[in-house]
Amino acid sequence: MADWLILLLLVPAIVLPFVLLVGFAGCMEPSRLYPPAIESAVGKSCSIITLTWMYAHSAPKFEVQRRKAETVDWSEGNVDRRFEAISSPVDDDVGLEGAKTYLYRVRAIHSDGDTTLWSSDVDGTTLSFAFEATLLNDEERWEDTCLVQRIEPTMCSGAPVKLTLRASSASAASIDRIYISKADPAGDPYDSAADLTAVIPATIVLPPGTPVTLAVNYNLDGGQPLLIAVEFSGTPPSGVMYREVPPQVAVAYFKVRTPLQPGEEPEARKADRTGYTRWPEDTLKGGIYLIEKIEVG
Repeated sequence: MADWLILLLLVPAIVLPFVLLVGFAGCMEPSRLYPPAIESAVGKSCSIITLTWMYAHSAPKFEVQRRKAETVDWSEGNVDRRFEAISSPVDDDVGLEGAKTYLYRVRAIHSDGDTTLWSSDVDGTTLSFAFEATLLNDEERWEDTCLVQRIEPTMCSGAPVKLTLRASSASAASIDRIYISKADPAGDPYDSAADLTAVIPATIVLPPGTPVTLAVNYNLDGGQPLLIAVEFSGTPPSGVMYREVPPQVAVAYFKVRTPLQPGEEPEARKADRTGYTRWPEDTLKGGIYLIEKIEVG
């Protein structure tokens, strides 16, 4: 009898804690605190970074914060953008600066308002080039010629600007002047705006087939077509590498230089080419000549 009495006393003492433990364990969701994990922050252009992240549970929305890499923490003043009520684990952060690194973090927000912890920081960097064209072909006999290229606005904004040029693989290219500017929206397509800026201070010689990068303190406006005017010297031979592209990407106007009259501007430095010896009807080509890359920042 004593054994049965002891057993009756021990069974509740063992079973009740077990039932309570199982019951509480079924209701607890400590994983709701676990943050999402950012898989990648990839620069897609000069102004866009695409974020992707993973989260093990369903959540009605996520919050993403961004700050510049040079800031030291996530204090209120350093967070320069918040993405509110994002429901997808993929998002494009737009309107960024070229060649700039940003830090991101993300947390999930549940339907009852509870939030997870913040994820670990992940950095992403926007691209530094505004235009890039692999030059494939050779073309000779550009000496004593002025070339003006109009490149449509498929690029980002920023300063300074670096131009990578490539002469012909067969010959050097001697250049007297290079000017960069926005196209004048009020003029003809090949007229320069008021920001006409010299890229080189004196004649340069590009070695055969070797990329040469020139930098200029110019503020590129990615929303405007860009003009780059190049005057080749009369020293032969001068050749360039080029690539044909659709005219909606870039058009090149060129003509033989004419002797300057007293007080007259060189062709490359002309802001208004309207009516000047029939620019551009004399000669026009769709393509990229000499310019392999345009970078900003």
